[in-house]
Amino acid sequence: MLTLDEAARLLGVQLQTLRAYIRCAEVPAFRVGDRAIRIRRDDFAALLVRQRPVSARTDPASEPPDTRSTGKGELE
Repeated sequence: MLTLDEAARLLGVQLQTLRAYIRCAEVPAFRVGDRAIRIRRDDFAALLVRQRPVSARTDPASEPPDTRSTGKGELE
């Protein structure tokens, strides 16, 4: 489990930004005791995958070619 401070530092965001993610249910979190909030490492890892840019998640060479037409009635 990660504390909010740890998770915010690893994400490179402010603590308030992470709290906003939690309020919007972007990041699942739960309370431990009366006040402490924790994030499960698996949930955090899933967030990292979602936060990475698309180009970092896929290899452009493995993507199918763009087959959309240019709108001019000609094939590319």
